[in-house]
Amino acid sequence: TQGAGGHGGMQHGAGHGAAHGGMQGHATSGWKEMDAFHAHMMQAWHPVRQRDDVAPARAHAAPMADAAEAWARAAVPRACDTPATRDAVAAIARDARAFATLAARADAPDAEVRQALAALHERFEPVEHGCGAGGPGTR
Repeated sequence: TQGAGGHGGMQHGAGHGAAHGGMQGHATSGWKEMDAFHAHMMQAWHPVRQRDDVAPARAHAAPMADAAEAWARAAVPRACDTPATRDAVAAIARDARAFATLAARADAPDAEVRQALAALHERFEPVEHGCGAGGPGTR
């Protein structure tokens, strides 16, 4: 299905801009805490989407949760500072911590890890698109 950002499925497209964190196709937003979270999300999400490989998702889960919590504590750039954005970032931090707890469990099925990461990614995309590279409303 097509998400709100116009991506086919839940996959990031090549239209995100310049390289980010060594990965092509993603631009930085200028909101450093969101970009730090996004770097972990990319390193977790892309291997799952492209190769059905959950090992990187498990490896990045705890640092991604830490980055999400730092993001939730950070000042919101004025152009993005809405109650909806603040609520979404708080929810992402909560969900990222739950994902990290799940991913750390050796007995957690890969399918459950994939599903939880997909849900976290879907929650992140509207914030990324609203406050990402180029500023609100540019994508």
